[in-house]
Amino acid sequence: MAKRAVRFSDLKNGLAGVGGGFDAAAVKRIAETVAREVAEGYDGANVDLGQLQADIDAAAAEAAAARAEVINAVSAANDAQAYADALVNAVRSDLAADFTQAQEAATVAAQQIQTAADAVLAEAVRVQDWSAEAQVGATQAQAARDLAVIARQGAQGHEAAAELAAGVAATARDQAGAQADAAATSRTQAAGFASDSSASAIASEQSRLAADAARGGAENAEAGAQAARDTSVSAKNDAEGASSQAQTSANLAAQSRTDAAGFADAAGTARTQAQNSASAAAGSASTAATQATNAGSSATAANSSRIAAEAARDGANAANASAGINRDQAVTARQNAETAAAGAQESLRLTAEVSGRDMSVINDTFLQSSDWIRWNSGGSLLNLPNSVYPIGRDWRFTVGATQDDGMAIIGSPPTIWTGQLNADAYAIEVEFTLNSGTLTGAGIGLWWINTAGTEWAPRLNLADMVSGPRTNAQTTQTARGIIVRPAGFTGTLASHRLYAFANWIGLGLRAAKTITFHRIRIRPATAEELGRGEVAAGVQANLLVNYLTSAQTNQAVADLEERLTAAMGGSLAAVRRSATAIANLSGSVARIVNIATVNGQPVGAGIEAVAFNNTGGSSGTLLKLVGDNVVAKGTLSASALVVGLGKNLIPDPQFLNGLQDIGQFVGGGQTATFGLRKAPQTWGGAQYPSLEIFQGNTFSGGFADAVFRPVQNEAGDGGFIPCEGNAWYMASGKVSNHRANGQLIFSWFTADGTPISSVNSPQFDYGSQSSTNPETWQRAQFLARAPANAALMRVHFRKLGTKSGTNSFMFIYKPQVEETHEDATAPTAWDAGGSTYINGSRMITDTFDATRLIRTPDIRAIMGRFGSLTAANISVGVGEVGTIMLNGNAVTVGAGQELGNFVPGNGAWQVANSVSYTLPFSGAVTIQWFASQNYLVRQSQAIGIRLRINGTVQWSRIAGDPNGGATIEQDWLVMGWRRLLGAGTHNIVVDWWSNNANLRLETRSLMINGAMR
Repeated sequence: MAKRAVRFSDLKNGLAGVGGGFDAAAVKRIAETVAREVAEGYDGANVDLGQLQADIDAAAAEAAAARAEVINAVSAANDAQAYADALVNAVRSDLAADFTQAQEAATVAAQQIQTAADAVLAEAVRVQDWSAEAQVGATQAQAARDLAVIARQGAQGHEAAAELAAGVAATARDQAGAQADAAATSRTQAAGFASDSSASAIASEQSRLAADAARGGAENAEAGAQAARDTSVSAKNDAEGASSQAQTSANLAAQSRTDAAGFADAAGTARTQAQNSASAAAGSASTAATQATNAGSSATAANSSRIAAEAARDGANAANASAGINRDQAVTARQNAETAAAGAQESLRLTAEVSGRDMSVINDTFLQSSDWIRWNSGGSLLNLPNSVYPIGRDWRFTVGATQDDGMAIIGSPPTIWTGQLNADAYAIEVEFTLNSGTLTGAGIGLWWINTAGTEWAPRLNLADMVSGPRTNAQTTQTARGIIVRPAGFTGTLASHRLYAFANWIGLGLRAAKTITFHRIRIRPATAEELGRGEVAAGVQANLLVNYLTSAQTNQAVADLEERLTAAMGGSLAAVRRSATAIANLSGSVARIVNIATVNGQPVGAGIEAVAFNNTGGSSGTLLKLVGDNVVAKGTLSASALVVGLGKNLIPDPQFLNGLQDIGQFVGGGQTATFGLRKAPQTWGGAQYPSLEIFQGNTFSGGFADAVFRPVQNEAGDGGFIPCEGNAWYMASGKVSNHRANGQLIFSWFTADGTPISSVNSPQFDYGSQSSTNPETWQRAQFLARAPANAALMRVHFRKLGTKSGTNSFMFIYKPQVEETHEDATAPTAWDAGGSTYINGSRMITDTFDATRLIRTPDIRAIMGRFGSLTAANISVGVGEVGTIMLNGNAVTVGAGQELGNFVPGNGAWQVANSVSYTLPFSGAVTIQWFASQNYLVRQSQAIGIRLRINGTVQWSRIAGDPNGGATIEQDWLVMGWRRLLGAGTHNIVVDWWSNNANLRLETRSLMINGAMR
């Protein structure tokens, strides 16, 4: 085998990898390589056989002299061993000192790097509010801090390298001892056999050749080290060139550049210290090499000592190289800091993405836990490090078109399922990559399992959970969906099962594919998500800051613009702020704008302020308020301004009182009907009903008015809405027209109800709109001014005659009347009203607070608070009560059954009545049974009655002789029992008996009442 010199790069690469770190396995591998190559050098040494034969002959002739020389060699070997021991100790001491210095220098460099980086970062943060430049510098300073961490790791590499060199030197010492022992053995053998002396000579020659090879390897290593130094110098020169270019940075980054220069000086000091340490280590290695060379002439054992010394030098060279790496890292850190200063001209863009990945009922959304298990194993599975996130693992399934496979969490174990169980609904989010094939057959399943072991298994197809294109181009996609607790779920929940199916026949069709799951998150769904049936996407926020300054001979301009946007799903919110200042020979002007918008609307809400001053003497200011609704004090002038709080003056805009407050006027020959519609009826609102005006004919004339005015007495006579003279009012409402035009009308009255005038809006026709969601309807509006003497008003929503077809409609939803301003261009947001409305003996209100005694036959309130309440009858849908005091047996639960069919006697017990009766709590039950009998032939017969509860006979008796002896004759039967029953459902049965069909049971009733306390 050809001999190869040990490369210095092998050792350097092993000790100084990325970050300067290495491990014990790498050291062991390098040591084994060195030993193996030295051995191969021995085996492969070229030997001149002719010369060797001559040497053997000469050795045989000089055997006697060899004996004496061997004795001398033994002595010399002993001396060499002692010298080598001393040399190794000296080298170890020098290396330890040198490497300690190198480590300290690197630590100082790292600290200085940290200090400089912190200074750069602090400066960047200080300037951040007005310049994007410093933020970029802060980002690069963070990179410099990271490089400082790498420098520390390099210093740790030095320490380990020193330990390796010491180990190699110790090995060399042991080898020297072994060679000395071998020399002693050779001496003993040479005393008896001349041929052994020849063998010793051959071995000596081989040792010399191996030593030469080792020397050559050391020289190669030295050359490699020199090349590394040259590269470091070149890198330094490049860094200095980059530093020179960085001096052209913006003025605002000057302080950051100064701090970066200080950091570079500190790094240069660290570099000098590292070079000094490396030079000292190289000097120690050179001395060791010289002394090892001298020792090599003594004997074969001395050659081993020299090899050990050269190995020590290699370790020193490795330290030198590692120190060079630290130097390079320091230069790189300086370059990064200077790049941060140079990049200060760029705009700052901060992007943050929040997907609530920590909000999950399972604590391992990245699929690492052993609680994630494989399900079914129909295809093949490959678990890999997570390719999307730095933690967790990928589950890559490859399945055929007929194979089922996937992953699951079984039994919702508390080790992973740490959140809510049995929620009303869960929002599930899956990040996956469709590597090949289609999504057909892939999906998510969430099982509900009760304590009886019954399973409910809702599931979703993955294809239905993806909103975008379903690609298979190695693109990570996110699927989102809602799984609702099954409506038929009964009993007590025992556990959940969560499945992620790569393929499952239970989802319908299947398809061949390769799919990789990266992350699965599950959490309780919000009420909004349940309403939409979808999971909200992640949140995204952006900040963009730009500025411009320009100074010329005749004008100075400064401009600052900031844009802040936030997005969630399909919703977008944005805030724009800008400031401009201009000064020239003609004067100066300053302007600020702050505007907020949503969903990309061209006009938002905000404020614009301008101040100007002309050289000629004129000056002024302008304040512009932008928005549909503006609340402000003082005197304002604007083209679009709503004054007031937008309070709805209509007494019952929710139609809680039905049509009681709606005047119904039809004129001009038209006929129409009025009514209310509420979901699930079409054109009805889910929360509030809509008002319907219906004309069932083709008549195109006339009108039908819905007039909004409160009743003024118990008879239901119409009243008025109060108003103020000369005030402006806006009437509005969401409207859906069907083959008829509409109008809004104000009617004005004096304080005593005398009509003054009326004003009509232009006719409108918004057409037939959504039949299921009135919130999307067009909003009709009409602005009018009350006459000076007006004190009362009424508002009309008018439907005109049928325009086409055989009938026509108009639906009105969320009507509103509000006081406003003459420049108002739109109504304010709809207000449900907050006043209390009393109609005779009825009261309608959103919030009712009665601290005194209230007596009324009818109270309806969304929320009520009573000091004392007396009521003959209270009906509660859902109630929460702290304490209820009741009289004994005052709460009853009733049930009953009445039957009228004939039941003829047949000599056996027959069911007369049977009732299933449920008690929510245990209590006493009263059972009453009434029946009439019918005789075909009037005569005495035996009669029996029996009570059974849940199949158990509670009471039984037959009157008369069943065999035809003593009998009775009875038309009416009455029985009653009282029993104590526990909570739950009970089957209560009354049986009847007669010996033949001459007697028949007719009408009968079973009544049950249970009292609870």
